[in-house]
Amino acid sequence: MGSDMPPRGKQDDAQQSVTRREAAEWVVRMAGDGPNDAAAADFDAWRKADPGNGRAYDAALELWASDDLTAALRGTDGRRREKRRKGAPVVAFFTFPRVAMAGLAIAAVAWLGMSHWASLTADFATDTGEIGAFELADGSNVRLDTASALDFQADGTTRHAVLRQGRVYFDVKEDARRPFVINVGDVSVTVRGTAFDVGRDGDHVSVAVRHGRVEVAPPAGQAGVVLRKGDAVHVSLKTGAAERQVAHTFDWLDGRIRVKNATVAEVARRLDTYAPGRIIVLNEELARQRLSGSFTVADVDATLKTIAKILEARVTGTSRLVAVLR
Repeated sequence: MGSDMPPRGKQDDAQQSVTRREAAEWVVRMAGDGPNDAAAADFDAWRKADPGNGRAYDAALELWASDDLTAALRGTDGRRREKRRKGAPVVAFFTFPRVAMAGLAIAAVAWLGMSHWASLTADFATDTGEIGAFELADGSNVRLDTASALDFQADGTTRHAVLRQGRVYFDVKEDARRPFVINVGDVSVTVRGTAFDVGRDGDHVSVAVRHGRVEVAPPAGQAGVVLRKGDAVHVSLKTGAAERQVAHTFDWLDGRIRVKNATVAEVARRLDTYAPGRIIVLNEELARQRLSGSFTVADVDATLKTIAKILEARVTGTSRLVAVLR
């Protein structure tokens, strides 16, 4: 007789994954000002429901509190260390450490499934909370936004960059003989000498031009787009659709983000990319409220407090662990 149930091993793996997520959520809820009586009772019941829950919670706390692990996850190999230069530091709000993939961190990856493998192996990269400036082998200059990773190669006929993740501002040295091509997934961007930025956010690629001319080729089957000073376009990696934008700002180069009628959840998500972990909006009604303005990422702590004051909300947190808007 057939069965739709997965094999026992897969059931166990799935349950462990659920338990790890629940444990991480309880670490968040138990941080800051602490839970109310009802939440504390719920936590006690959850912990007693299964011996594995208590073990998972204790392991989560130990993982997040480990300075040695955090240092190891942020390390790089010798090649990267030689090429890398620190960008202007960005102070992050109290948050969970993000999890990177490295030889010493296989267990940590299993907890949240977050991979910073790209940043560990790329030619140029920034950690969460950094904005870094680099010079490429051809003399072009780039600035990498927080948690970004870039590869670059050049020879006598071409210059080729691959944006693995994040966002990069390019100031490309003019060279009529060698086009400068950037690949982001299936999207390619071609220039010869101009200044522009390219970013990837999930399945969307954005390109914005500060000066010069840029050719954007979406995935196969879609018409290309030519951009000039002040132009911008968003391209879907799923559909290949390209949507021109009326305006684009380069505020992030000055350590700021600009939003217009964005939800609090979206603002928190963008600020979260500059913090070494998670910013949580627990109140769903608050998450749906909208904001407009320009906010600094140089002090995420202060920015969150400003947003909370505007919305008559509050921020709670425990140093180096978690920030909660509610």
